[in-house]
Amino acid sequence: MHRTGVLCGLACILLPVTLVEGGPPAIPAPEHPVTAPQSITSPVNPSARPIPIEDLFHTKTVAGPTWSPDGKWIAFTTNITGRLNLWKVPSEGGWPIQMGVSDDRQLAPAWSPDGKWIVYQQDKGGNEIYDLFAVPSDGGEPVNLTRTDVISETSPHWSPRGEVLAIGYKPRTASAVDLGLLDWSTRRVRNLTQEKTPDHVWNFVAWSPDGKSMYAVRANAGFTDADVYRIDVQSGDQKSLTAHQGEVVYTASSASPDGKTLLIGSNKKNGVPNVALLDLATGRKSWVTDLKWEAQSGDFSPDGKWFTYQVNIDGRLSVYLRNTASGHAERLALPEGLNGLAGTPSAFSPDGGRLLISHQSSNRPADFWIYDRQTGKPKQLTFSALASLNPIGITGGSYGGFMTLMGIGKTPDVWAAGVEMFGIINWFSMLQHEDPLLQQYQKSLLGDPVKAHEVCENCSPLKYIRQATAPLLVLQARTTSVCRKKRPSR
Repeated sequence: MHRTGVLCGLACILLPVTLVEGGPPAIPAPEHPVTAPQSITSPVNPSARPIPIEDLFHTKTVAGPTWSPDGKWIAFTTNITGRLNLWKVPSEGGWPIQMGVSDDRQLAPAWSPDGKWIVYQQDKGGNEIYDLFAVPSDGGEPVNLTRTDVISETSPHWSPRGEVLAIGYKPRTASAVDLGLLDWSTRRVRNLTQEKTPDHVWNFVAWSPDGKSMYAVRANAGFTDADVYRIDVQSGDQKSLTAHQGEVVYTASSASPDGKTLLIGSNKKNGVPNVALLDLATGRKSWVTDLKWEAQSGDFSPDGKWFTYQVNIDGRLSVYLRNTASGHAERLALPEGLNGLAGTPSAFSPDGGRLLISHQSSNRPADFWIYDRQTGKPKQLTFSALASLNPIGITGGSYGGFMTLMGIGKTPDVWAAGVEMFGIINWFSMLQHEDPLLQQYQKSLLGDPVKAHEVCENCSPLKYIRQATAPLLVLQARTTSVCRKKRPSR
C-alpha cells in the first residue's frame, strides 16, 4: 500500500504508548446470527447455460484507483485491451483514456498534489521486480524514475507538498519489505526503515500534515502480530504507538487532517478485528465498533468531520460513514454483495462530497462505483462484464489461482468452467522456488513442509486436480518470482 545512508549508524527508538479505553460508545454487535453454511441453498434456473469462453475473456479487471486533485478524473489500472495498463476516466462517467501502453503490467497509480503527474509501478515480463514510472497526467512519454534491476520499488504515496514519495522497498533476495523515500527532484531513493528481522514487512499508512513524519504498520509475515509506528522522515527514528504483549494485530489506515488522530484497527478487544480512534498526543484509544464480525478502518474525510469503515457481516461487505463528533454512523445504500472502499490515498473525493467504492457480487465482477453523499445514491463508473454471469464459473490469479484449482478439484460438480492464472498447484515445489518473503509467509501458514508434510499435501491442489470435470484454462507467465511454469504444467 504505501511508501544516503543517514540511517546506517542509528539505533531505532521504540517508545511505547499506553492505550486507554474511552470515547463515545462503540457500535454494538448486530443481531444478525452467523449463517450455517449447510443451510445455504441456491435458486435453480432451468434456462441457465454454460458460460461461453468468449464472455470470460471479455470480463475485465479494474484496480488501484486514485482521484485527481481537482476531483474530475480517476486514474486506475485495467486490462481492457488485454494488458494491465494505466487509464483515466472522468469521475462523472464516460469512456476511459489510456495513459500507458506496455506489455508489462502498470499498477498502483498515485496522482501528484499539483495534478501534473501520475506515478505508478511497472515490472518486466512478470518478474515482480518493479520500477516506478511517471507519466504526465495530460498524456505523454513515461519516465522511469528508479531504473533498478535488483530492487523492487512499489506503492508510491506523495508527501503533502509533493517533494518526496513514500514507497515500498525490497531487494530481490531479501525477505523483508522496507519503506523507502524517493526524492522527486533528484530521483534518489533511500531505505528509511532498514528492517533487520527477515520475516517482517512494513506498509505505509499516511503522511503527517507537515510531511515531517509518516505512519506505518510493521507486521510479521503471517500477519498474526502487527504494530503501528510513527517514523521521522529525516532521521528514520521509529516510535511504536501500539506496543503490546503477545500476538496482537494493530493496523492503521488514515490520519486526521489536523494530525491529531489515527484511524486504526485491531483484534485486541475481543479477538476479532474492530475499529478505533487513536489520540496521538495521549495514546488514548476510543473504540468505534464492538463487533463479532470483522470490521476494517477506512478514511477520514478531507475536513476530518467524518470517517469510513467496512464490516463483513456473514460474507457480505458493507460500508459505513460515521460522524467524528457525534458518533452517529450510517450504512451506505449500496447494491448487495462485496462493497469496499477504494482509492489511494483516500476513497473520499478531494472535496469530500463523493466516495469511490469497489462493488462485486456473485453475478457481477468487481467495478468502481461513485457514491454521492448529497443524494445518497451510487452510480457505476466502470463496466467490466458484457452482462451478469449467472452460470457459476471460478477464476483467480496467484492465490486466487490456487483457490480456482482447489475449487474445481475438490468440488467438481459446482463449477461450469475455470480460468486459473499463475496459481499454486503444489506447496512443496512452491516453497523451493518462491520469493524469500513468500517462503516466510508460507511457513507461517502451513508450517515446515518436513514436519507438516501431510498438511502441505492435503492443501495442495495437485492432490485433487484429477477429479476436476469443468473445462480449465491455465494462464502462466514465462518468468515470475512467485510461481514457476513447471508447476502448472504438471
